[in-house]
Amino acid sequence: MTALDQMRQHVEERALLLWRHAADETVERTKAKTSRRTGALAESISRTEPAVGGTLIVGQIRADSDYALYQDEGTGIYGPAGRPITPKKEGGFLVFYWPAVGQTVWARQVRGAEGRKFFHLPMPDRWAESLASAL
Repeated sequence: MTALDQMRQHVEERALLLWRHAADETVERTKAKTSRRTGALAESISRTEPAVGGTLIVGQIRADSDYALYQDEGTGIYGPAGRPITPKKEGGFLVFYWPAVGQTVWARQVRGAEGRKFFHLPMPDRWAESLASAL
């Protein structure tokens, strides 16, 4: 192995170490900003192992909970579609337990919930802060 190969290997190993540290820190910062009613959303946030491709290190930080996207973007009028939530059957009702009022609610439509913007929007800043702490 040449000196150049050794240097390249050392730089790659250091870059992977920094990426892993920043990704782990970003996962923890993201978990801290999630809804904690059950903890399932926070527990669904993880990172993949990074892959090296030429001069790039590629990996993901993701939230795998079924409702992560709804928590992040919002639902109903607050979500991407911008429409109230209505029953699938015409003339039907939405029936759900609403903890804020402490009872079951029957409604023809609901406005939905505002997104908590815990994931996509703050991710670039959160990543930059985490990477800076790794250096």
